[in-house]
Amino acid sequence: LPGERAVTGGIDRQAIIWNASTCTRILSIPHSTWVTMVAALPGRDALATLTSSGIMAVYSASTGECLRALFKPRAGFVDAVATMAPFPSGELLLSSTPASASIWNTTSGAKLRSLAHPSMWILSTAVSPGGDLVVTCGACGVEVWDAATGALVES
Repeated sequence: LPGERAVTGGIDRQAIIWNASTCTRILSIPHSTWVTMVAALPGRDALATLTSSGIMAVYSASTGECLRALFKPRAGFVDAVATMAPFPSGELLLSSTPASASIWNTTSGAKLRSLAHPSMWILSTAVSPGGDLVVTCGACGVEVWDAATGALVES
């Protein structure tokens, strides 16, 4: 986050923004379930959160206002978001469900593309420092994708 701020999430169902120098709480953002992952969006005063129920959303780091819900799992389906990784620009976010990965526009909320993963379970995701490549790691191996086209580059 801009300035000397850090963000955490946890089983207390909150994303908490801290003053990193003084270790004091600046802002708490309540969630309905555990906050399993948080990510500051580079170049923006915003953060993305992922909850244990698979909901992925973008919040203002100044006010705590929910700016955009990016993904909510369908009732009765196993399609909850499991991982996420921000792009260096802060405008895009990579997420994964058990069987696919998606690239989202964090401002509009639009899903820009889906990456059909050959593995049955995606365990982690990453974005290259330049933002041109994304990586998914699943039960059957690692895949590298072109972020602009969604084409599989290497498996």
